[in-house]
Amino acid sequence: MCHFNGPEGKKKRDILKRDQIERALDMAGEPAEITFAGTGEFLVDENAVDYMRMCADKGHKPALLTNGQLLTPGLMDEMLSIGTRQFFISVDAIDAKTYSRVRRGGKFEKILSACAHLRERQSLYPDIRVQVSHIMFAPPQTVADEIVNFWRDKVDVLLLRAEYYDNLFFRNTFYPIPRDRCHCPLSLTLTPSGHISPCCAMTLLQHMYRFPWMPHIDTHTLDEASTLLTDMYNAKGSKFNHICQKCQWWIMFYHRPNIGSPYSRTYMF
Repeated sequence: MCHFNGPEGKKKRDILKRDQIERALDMAGEPAEITFAGTGEFLVDENAVDYMRMCADKGHKPALLTNGQLLTPGLMDEMLSIGTRQFFISVDAIDAKTYSRVRRGGKFEKILSACAHLRERQSLYPDIRVQVSHIMFAPPQTVADEIVNFWRDKVDVLLLRAEYYDNLFFRNTFYPIPRDRCHCPLSLTLTPSGHISPCCAMTLLQHMYRFPWMPHIDTHTLDEASTLLTDMYNAKGSKFNHICQKCQWWIMFYHRPNIGSPYSRTYMF
């Protein structure tokens, strides 16, 4: 659920209404992990924790994707008290200078403090998982080991990801992008405009462009949206399929025996 287009959003800042969020949560069916995220930062929204609480009250498990800059001990403890256990933090650096450049003035020490606080709280909530996501701005062969060693004693999971550019394309992959494209399974995201995105690529693109053909939470159920988007994905010449044909996000799901994906590497500590 991509709820809030924050200060760094490149188009006008949409924001989901409370009834739209509730509608989506009600349609989620069986208890599920629901990740709250946003362009800019989800926690900029003063109602952020209330929506996560609503999620928990409906039997789901709220998770958070954040840049970590607004995480305070009190806020983290509040989220823990309502059942949040998964914290995904986008960092993309292992030193303060690089972090400030990549994250536009962000404070690296805030990330380290947040990770330390959550790990300390594992004595009370042993199922807490702190994951850092790091985009590879250089060839993995040259920097991966240093990044892994830095985070080894600070988080539970480290995800190294290839760098995307122009929204649809990748560089600094773990091996050359294969020619034999694989199937790209759809995963629905409710975006700030209320439109239901089928995949990571479209979620990125909708921050900058309008796609009125995407189903909307006010007019479609999640099942209806899934059916419609699947049909468009499979229909040659459809507006969605046209984007898919040039998109490289399918490498997320491509795996070769013994060497894995060109897109990412996951390290469990």
